[in-house]
Amino acid sequence: MRLRPRHGGDVAGKFAGCLAIPSIADGNQRFAAVLSFYLTGWFIAAVPALVPVVALQHLRLHASELGLVFTSLGIGSLLGAILVLPYARAKATPNMLTIVASVNLVAVFLLMAVVPNLWIFLLVAALAGISWTVSASELWIACQRAVPDWARGRMTALNIMASQAGVALGGILWGWSATALGLSQSLLGGAILLAASLVMAIPLSINFAQSLNLDPAPLDTRFHNFPLAPKPDDGPVTIVLEYIIRPEDREEFLALQDQIRLIMLRNGATFFHVDESLENPGTFRVEQLVSSWAEHLRQHARVTKAESVILQRAWGLDIRHVRQARPVEHHYVGVNRISALRDFGQIRKEIEAALNQDEATKPG
Repeated sequence: MRLRPRHGGDVAGKFAGCLAIPSIADGNQRFAAVLSFYLTGWFIAAVPALVPVVALQHLRLHASELGLVFTSLGIGSLLGAILVLPYARAKATPNMLTIVASVNLVAVFLLMAVVPNLWIFLLVAALAGISWTVSASELWIACQRAVPDWARGRMTALNIMASQAGVALGGILWGWSATALGLSQSLLGGAILLAASLVMAIPLSINFAQSLNLDPAPLDTRFHNFPLAPKPDDGPVTIVLEYIIRPEDREEFLALQDQIRLIMLRNGATFFHVDESLENPGTFRVEQLVSSWAEHLRQHARVTKAESVILQRAWGLDIRHVRQARPVEHHYVGVNRISALRDFGQIRKEIEAALNQDEATKPG
C-alpha cells in the first residue's frame, strides 16, 4: 500500500529540496525570506525609478544636481553599512531591523511626494540609501544562516534572482504608475502598500534563522559493507529501509517520514516514498532513489545535527531498535551497471579464455 506524502507531491518536495529545506515548517519560513527579498526589490525599485522624475519634473533640477541626489543615495548606503548596522544589530533583532527600515522607506515615499528643494531631497535620498542597505543586508544574512554551508551558493543564486526580478518588475510598474496615475499618487500608493505589508512581518519573521542548528553531523557509513564496493559513478542507486512499527507509533512514524522525505530530497534524492505491507500491517518499506553512489555518500555527509535528531527518532520507533542501531537497510544498483562492479581485468581474462576454448574446439 503506497502512502502518499501529506505535504504535497514530489514536485513540491523537489522545490523544497532546491531551497535546502529540512522540514516543512522551516520550508515555509525560508520561502517567506525569499519572498521578502522579492518584495523588497519591488519597493526599492521605486527609488531609482522615481527619483529622476521628482528631480527633473517636480523640482526642475539640472543633470548635475540629479547626480548629487544619487551621490547622496550612495552615501546613505555607506553610512547604513558602516555606522548604522553595527550599532543596530547590538540593540535589535534582524526582523525588527527590517521593520524599521521599511518604516523609514514609507517616510521616504511620503517625503518624495512633497519635498520642496534640493537640500531636503539630498537628506531624503540618504535616508533611502540607509533603508535600502539595512533591509537588504538583514534579509541576505537571514537567508544565508537558514541553509547549511554546502547549499549557500544555491540560496545566494535564488536570492539574487528574486531581488533582481523584483527590481525589474517594480521598475516597470512604478514607471507606468507615475505616467498613468501621477507622481504623487504613485508615491502615496507605494507608501500605503509598504505599510500594509508590514502586517506580515511578525508571522513571517526572519528571526527563525538564529535558532537553526545546521552544524554538520555526517551519518555513519560502516553499514556500507558490500562484497564488491560500487564505483562513484554507478547508479542510479535505490536505498530501501525496512521498519516494523507498533500500531500506537504509526502516526508519529508517518509524521517523521514527511520530514525525512524533505531532508532526503534536499540532500540529493530524486524520489522518495513509503509503502506499507498488506500482509503484515505495520511493516513499512521506505525507498529513495539517488542518481549515483557518490551522490548517496554526499547525502550522508550533508546531514546536519537537527536532521540527525529527526532520523534517530524515526529509527528508534522500529521495534528491532534494541538489537540494532538502524533499520534493516538494502542498497540496489541498476542491472545495467553490474558489470562495473567486477574487475575489468577479470572480465578480460574470462573473455580471452572463452575465445581460446572456441579456437581449440574448431576442427583441424
